[in-house]
Amino acid sequence: MLFNVGFIVFLSFGPEFLVSQGNSLAKAGYLMSVAVWVSIVSVPMGGVIIDRTGRPDFAVGLGCLFAALAMAAVTLLPNAGLWLLVGGVMAGLPPGAIVALLPKSVKAEDLAGTLGIFYATNYLGLAVMPPVAGLFRDLTKSSAAPIYLSAIMMASTIVGVRAFRCIDRRDLPERGAGGGARGDSSGPRADPMEPDSSR
Repeated sequence: MLFNVGFIVFLSFGPEFLVSQGNSLAKAGYLMSVAVWVSIVSVPMGGVIIDRTGRPDFAVGLGCLFAALAMAAVTLLPNAGLWLLVGGVMAGLPPGAIVALLPKSVKAEDLAGTLGIFYATNYLGLAVMPPVAGLFRDLTKSSAAPIYLSAIMMASTIVGVRAFRCIDRRDLPERGAGGGARGDSSGPRADPMEPDSSR
């Protein structure tokens, strides 16, 4: 949820900030579209990179951190188009790894219900957080405030994934006794932070 909400809030309020910096509305929309169009290519490429390297958590951390920094750089540094390009590229790393978390960690018979909760939470966040970001902008009187909020949410994804991994490892013995997670009945899983030596 944090990743998607951070990206959507950024895309929603980015044009207003760019206009406040003297850009026309058309140019602001064009610049923001750079991040979207680049991410269309970078997301599947990010999935390929993760499959090849076997380092999903590292990819999430690297992608979210640099995407968050690029978001903040749009408000703090010149050449907004460059930072939007960087943000679009780096935002392509985490999605594949994030979506793959549940199928690898939940028993097959529980997967449908768990995914339902996952997507319900995601869409709830997408509905609630843009108005919250707008309120934050109104209270601070700053068009940059929602962008900082989106950068914080993007970076917070790293903490969320690490928390998920801690809970996942805690529940691993119980799942092993009950037959294991989907596609995980052959033994304990390797730490996703470690490279896969079989490749």
